[in-house]
Amino acid sequence: MIRTALFLCVGLAAVMPLESATLIARFNGVINPMSIQRDVGDGGGWITTSVGLFAFTRLGGTYPGSPTGDFVGFCIEPREFVTPGVTYTYDVEDLQYGATNIGGMGPARADLLRELYARYFPQFIASIPTNTAHALQIATWEIVRETTGVLDVTSGTTRFRNPGDPAALTLAQTMLSSLTSAGPRLDDVFALNLIGAQDIVFQNAPEPGTLLLTGVALLLAGRLGFRRRAGGGR
Repeated sequence: MIRTALFLCVGLAAVMPLESATLIARFNGVINPMSIQRDVGDGGGWITTSVGLFAFTRLGGTYPGSPTGDFVGFCIEPREFVTPGVTYTYDVEDLQYGATNIGGMGPARADLLRELYARYFPQFIASIPTNTAHALQIATWEIVRETTGVLDVTSGTTRFRNPGDPAALTLAQTMLSSLTSAGPRLDDVFALNLIGAQDIVFQNAPEPGTLLLTGVALLLAGRLGFRRRAGGGR
């Protein structure tokens, strides 16, 4: 029984993120992009950019977890760029280390992003309303780059204007205003980091078989603990 539980726990660990693991992916483009102007307060001024879901196809790498094919994510580094059709080799790291061009966003911002996604995007899938995808990208950049402590999409160090769909900007502010720093958190999101290219937040969602394995391993571990307590700790 002990050997079985240990085997299952080792199998579970094999699907978790590994430090310095790589993920090779081709950037396919932004799904249903919306044009907007953005200023992140670093002296670069207003630039016109696109917001929406970033679509990739995984081609390889040493990272053992999902995704294994097509996947989506959001940019967490607004002053870097990626080009459709180009393949990138990313390092997979904890979310707080994303946005490498500012030395990482830190744990507080990472937790706000986890809360944002838990509330509005718990499953990173392409089939979400376009308006929601636009708002989530705006809110993501606001969280990562705002330095005043106030998450306001039209003021502060990170600002947005002239969106192709004004409702998306309003929705982004509604999302940001709902965050409490104490709400639910999506713990299976991580950063794809690459110096010189946009860092990306993605989801390592376990396969159904992995969820079953997790439950069995925890159940067996619980039974072992009960038997040890019942047997006086032997």
